[in-house]
Amino acid sequence: MSGGLPTFLLLFLFLFCQQCQCANVLFTVFHDRGSHFGSMLPLMERLARHGHAVSVLDTIHRSDKSPLIRHIRATLPHSETENEAERLAFAEFFWNQTDSSVTLPEFYNQADGHLATLMLNHSAKMVDLFNEDWDLIVIDDLMWPFGYFVATFKQRFWHSARTGTRPRVIVYGTAAQTLVSAESVRATSWCHSTIWLPNFSIFGRNWISRVPFCPFMPTDSQNVFRPALFAHRLFAFYENFAEIVLLNWITESYMMPNIANFGVPNFSWAELFRHTAYEFSDFIDRMGWPLAHGPEMLNVGSHCKSAGPLPSKFAQLIEEPPHYRGTILVAFGSYPDWELAPARILNGIFGALNALSDYRIIFAYDGPPTIGALKMGTHIKLFPWVPQMEILANPKTLLFITHGGLKSVREGLCAGVPMIVLPLFAEQAHQAHLLLAMGIAPVVNKYSLTEQSVLQTIQAVVSDPKSVLRSRKFRDIFTDRIIPPLDEALFRVERLVKGNNWPQIEQIQRNVLRRKGADFGWTEFAHFDLAIFILTIILTAAKF
Repeated sequence: MSGGLPTFLLLFLFLFCQQCQCANVLFTVFHDRGSHFGSMLPLMERLARHGHAVSVLDTIHRSDKSPLIRHIRATLPHSETENEAERLAFAEFFWNQTDSSVTLPEFYNQADGHLATLMLNHSAKMVDLFNEDWDLIVIDDLMWPFGYFVATFKQRFWHSARTGTRPRVIVYGTAAQTLVSAESVRATSWCHSTIWLPNFSIFGRNWISRVPFCPFMPTDSQNVFRPALFAHRLFAFYENFAEIVLLNWITESYMMPNIANFGVPNFSWAELFRHTAYEFSDFIDRMGWPLAHGPEMLNVGSHCKSAGPLPSKFAQLIEEPPHYRGTILVAFGSYPDWELAPARILNGIFGALNALSDYRIIFAYDGPPTIGALKMGTHIKLFPWVPQMEILANPKTLLFITHGGLKSVREGLCAGVPMIVLPLFAEQAHQAHLLLAMGIAPVVNKYSLTEQSVLQTIQAVVSDPKSVLRSRKFRDIFTDRIIPPLDEALFRVERLVKGNNWPQIEQIQRNVLRRKGADFGWTEFAHFDLAIFILTIILTAAKF
């Protein structure tokens, strides 16, 4: 009997391990300053806590590394900060221009250079990464050719060799409306060789009724995108059409040459998305303009992270001075180069903040300590970094002035704090339109910004008691879910991984759960074939 117990335990552990569906998961994220990594991090940690082996290709050497995740180190440069000429060019674009569909191919081309740098400067690590068996590869949908490269390479290798683990692919949308960039590049086969049909047929994205990925910078609540206005519908059509042409024809064929140079010739969005199992999104869904979606599309960003303890130096600033009416948090993300910011913007922002001496103002700012001849009030405290979530969670925080980045907007919503949005770059104008349409946050336009306009906007929000009620109402709507999004994402991933071991499950997923419209080309989806047939009948009948 004494020897039977260990044998039984060993047998139990063996059978238990045989049933374990733990997956080896690779995340590869767009090379920015940490924003996209931060968007994917909650899902990474959720999978890791459930026993899955999670790795991330870390190109920026995150300082806030998660101990649950294996970081594959492969540092890439930030040319907009490390090269003076590119720094000046980027600052000029950042402060004085607006993104549009026309600018997107250039960003893809720059990111294609990162693919070459990874393959040449970190070749040993890339060989190990490509040789490792991955059950699941999660790639960033936005401007990340390395992700497209590794996913397509691994899929082609498995389909040709039929050995080892079949890598499943999930495309993760980290910016703007739900899978907006994936919608632009997502394609179905048209004659099985060309790409034309984007996600308009897949997810119901409308050409004219939704604000496009790169909209115009709104000026006030009356300047929000309105589908009822012909000019706005025309603008949306132009942006969407330009996006299709530039991404599907120009970018795919000419702006990402290193995908072919390093072993994936004839890359196409159609092939990539044909082998994509799910499209996850980090955006704020169920608010603003409606969007149709299918069973392979899942929003995983509608969650609120709990705030940690507020560091003592910030707690003292907020709690100690009894004469302040409350706290205003100002944070514009990691991209503003304040040393190169136009004087009109600096004077407008700091002039308005200086006039609000009744409020404690905490500003995440790493620029020059002096702004021209302006004498900074003692109520303004500048820090290169602030614990944004913890400050927002403090009950004395009355207002959040933000650039409109996705994570910042979500943290503002989760805290139920009124916001003012000053969109500066990328898809931030998209978020501004969304918040304007919902009546949550007014905007300040970077082109028409003045001290008076900033001051009036702030005073209008902090003096309106209904602004807090509106913010809390939308927080409740945002978090009211049947199942926590990360739990549903975990369920989807584990069901997907289980299909690797049970082919019949994969067959069901392919034949039953996947919508047939995803395999339509442009001609079939738009009913051009039917229209041509009917027109032919009519013309033929007219002759007789």
